[in-house]
Amino acid sequence: MDVIRNGYPKDYKGYLINTSFLNAFDIIDCLDDPDFTEIEKQGQAVKMLYGNGYPDDINTALDGLSWFLNCGEKQTKSDASEIPYYDFVKDGGRLASAFYRFYQIDITKQDLHWFDFCDKMSDFGECAFTNVIDVRKKDLNDNNLTPEMKSVYLKLKERYSLDDFDDSETQMSDEENEKIKAFLEIVKG
Repeated sequence: MDVIRNGYPKDYKGYLINTSFLNAFDIIDCLDDPDFTEIEKQGQAVKMLYGNGYPDDINTALDGLSWFLNCGEKQTKSDASEIPYYDFVKDGGRLASAFYRFYQIDITKQDLHWFDFCDKMSDFGECAFTNVIDVRKKDLNDNNLTPEMKSVYLKLKERYSLDDFDDSETQMSDEENEKIKAFLEIVKG
């Protein structure tokens, strides 16, 4: 795929697709919905991607769906089993802020091609979004972490967890927040 010469694709094997990053969000939500069977999820996702003009061959349609969600790349087994470190809804404010900070794009008002959205997202520098991902990825079994650092990272992991939680039970005290801020300043150098 020659993005520089041809731009981002608007079709898959001649079938027009809805390339909006918001449509990709909806497809991902659909595929993760526990209330539907796998067949229902796939059927709805195919309709969301192609509209009414989807391939007759379901394998081609599903290949196109995988191709789209993986930005034109072939999905590997390690990609499929990778733990998610961000959520488009829970991290939405941080994502919107990062897009505006790095690209002056207000994604709450401007649509982007899904591939363009992912390309730009993969090029974020240090920001709230990438800092939270770093916290989520932090290995607490790292021998270089002091007990105090482990404690702080544990609290940060709980705070920024992607698991659903009851907000009233996980609120940190002002003192804990200040300790975390001080620790992050030390880590940043």
